[in-house]
Amino acid sequence: MATEKQTKSLHDVKENGNSMIDTYSKMFNVYCLLLNAALESKNINKKLFLSRGGLRLRRLYGKCHPNADKQSLDFYTSRLATIKASTYIAPEITTIDMAKEYYGMSLDSMLKCFLGAEYYQKFTETKKLNELDELESTLVQQSKLLDLFGFNGEPFLRDFVKGQYELLCQYWRESVEIDDEIALIDTGWSGTIVFYLKLMFPNYNINAFFFGKTTYGGPSYDYHMFVHGVMFDTNKVIPGHGFSYLIENRHLIEMICEPQCASTESYIFDGLKVHPNCGVIPEEVIIGSQDDIYNKILLKMKPEQGSLALNYFRDLRRATLYPSKKDVEFLSGSSRSADFGKEIQVQILLKSSSNPISKIKNIRSSLWRNGQVVREFGRLGRLYLYLNYQVFPYVPWLRRFTK
Repeated sequence: MATEKQTKSLHDVKENGNSMIDTYSKMFNVYCLLLNAALESKNINKKLFLSRGGLRLRRLYGKCHPNADKQSLDFYTSRLATIKASTYIAPEITTIDMAKEYYGMSLDSMLKCFLGAEYYQKFTETKKLNELDELESTLVQQSKLLDLFGFNGEPFLRDFVKGQYELLCQYWRESVEIDDEIALIDTGWSGTIVFYLKLMFPNYNINAFFFGKTTYGGPSYDYHMFVHGVMFDTNKVIPGHGFSYLIENRHLIEMICEPQCASTESYIFDGLKVHPNCGVIPEEVIIGSQDDIYNKILLKMKPEQGSLALNYFRDLRRATLYPSKKDVEFLSGSSRSADFGKEIQVQILLKSSSNPISKIKNIRSSLWRNGQVVREFGRLGRLYLYLNYQVFPYVPWLRRFTK
């Protein structure tokens, strides 16, 4: 039987959870208002909400703007799916991203992730035992990937990426017309999918409208001018700069918007139409169960309502930058999946450590660093975060203490 203290603790977490749900529902209300204004300013007539996160954003957008949702489609793709297809026409480019994503893996392990179980098995049947041993003992490098996937690469692999290129081209043309003003809508962040779709379809008018945009401090490229951050466009928190602070919880936003299902990794043809290999995600999975944080947020969304009250902005900023212990506990246990064919669930927050060095490592590794600071150091950690964002930036001689 639960003790009185445990019962009170559970009640506090539940009550704080309701507060968090209310705060995030208002945030998404504002996002939907700004998104709709941005789409209208660009005269967008075809809205492609990208799987997986974009599918949930579409349901939020449709709740706020039911009439504007009529020209919207669920479009199943991913960075991995677009890279597979684009490798047929631009292996010298795609292998750069592949080398980054599969860094530290053997070529054999990389091919298992990239091809999927069925095609990997077919590929191994074309190779001799000593060739497979070499793949297993060779680490991923771009030059090695070009040997496999380049224009003069392995015939089986070239046929595979050619097939994916043709299927994605067909799927794209089933979804849009050449004269459409096209919007790609997703959570974010840097626009790799946008780059590859524009590479494959240079004659189409494509813009992307992400919840947020960041280049992670890297260089900006030409395609970035077509990627728009609805809530923020920054690489770091800028004091007094709109919603820039939301960059600190982008992984939480992805977790909320990510249905518990497989990502699109390739395309298949059933004789009539092209489909994602994962299948079309059922509506009940997109919306989630009654216990799903996203489901609770969706239920609180109201048409055409964007609360811009000062207390709401204060609550959202607080919950993002210097969350309370209750905020952190409410989101503990949440995870999101890795991509590029890697079957891994990554925890948003790591288990707290008693070792000071391990605490610092946990903070650096966490997908939500601010939440991890509070989890590791409690009120002292929260005080540090408060000073870091609310005091240090506004006092010139203290700015050196900010991160």
